[in-house]
This record gives sequence, structure tokens and C-alpha cells, in this order.
Amino acid sequence: MATGLAVYAAGAEFGLIYACACLAFAAWAWAAREAQWGRRYGRNAPRRVERRSATATSQVQPPGESGDDPDSASAPTAGLIAVGRHLGLFLTLFVLAGTASILITILATQTLDWAFINRMALVTLLMPTLWGGLMFWTLYDFRRAWPTLVILWLVGAAGLFLV
Repeated sequence: MATGLAVYAAGAEFGLIYACACLAFAAWAWAAREAQWGRRYGRNAPRRVERRSATATSQVQPPGESGDDPDSASAPTAGLIAVGRHLGLFLTLFVLAGTASILITILATQTLDWAFINRMALVTLLMPTLWGGLMFWTLYDFRRAWPTLVILWLVGAAGLFLV
């Protein structure tokens, strides 16, 4: 109802922006609620872990202090691997997906015979939507190489068509 009143009072553009902003704020509120619930009851809930020793007389030491922990020697290597994985993911999500969405949007708007302002409106709506879709696909696919290769192919194809 508020969207209808906003459209009536200020025009369709303002009403559309108002409706999209309300949906975005509702999504943030839902995410905050789920984060609070997940901390208390979900997988991130604090739990009590008891360690049992091999014999009744030996004492259990925390990980990394016993000297015979196999993971303690590979901790720096695991950290470098994690940094490399996240750096590659950052480059795929922001650089490659952003470049692909920009090039595809430019290619789509150049092929249309619309007025300049209509093409700019299409760019404003299409580019972030395409970028978000490519980011979503990359993050939620178990095989991260496949979306990266497809995004690279999209960048190359759109770049060749624009040249």
C-alpha cells in the first residue's frame, strides 16, 4: 500500500525505487535475525567439548602444545593456501565478474536502437543485476573453476565483439 501511495504522490520511478529499497531493508533485517538465531541455536552455537585421554593418568594438552600434533607444523602452509584461495575468489568475484558484467552491458546497449537516456537506464538496471548473478553463481557452485572459466570466456567474447 505504501508503494502505491508513493507512486501516486511522486511518480512511478520513485515508487519503484521505494519498493526496491524496502525489499533490501527487509533482506538485511532477515539476515540479522538469522545471524542472531544461528549464534544461539545453530551451527555456531557455543558447545562444550571434553577431551578424553588415552590413559586415566595422562593429562590432555591443548592442540599445538603437545609437539606430536600433525597439524601444528602445517599451520603456516594452510594459512598461505587459504589466503591464496580467498585472493583468487576476490579476483574472480570483483575483477572478472565486474568486467564481464560491464562489457556485456555495454555490448547489449550498443546493439539497441534506443534513445540515450533509455540505454543509460538499462545499464543502471542490468549491470549490477548481472554482476550479482555472476557473483552468486561463483560463490554457490561447488566447482569454483567452472564459473571462473565461463566468466573468463564471457569477458573474452564480449571484448572481441566490442573491438
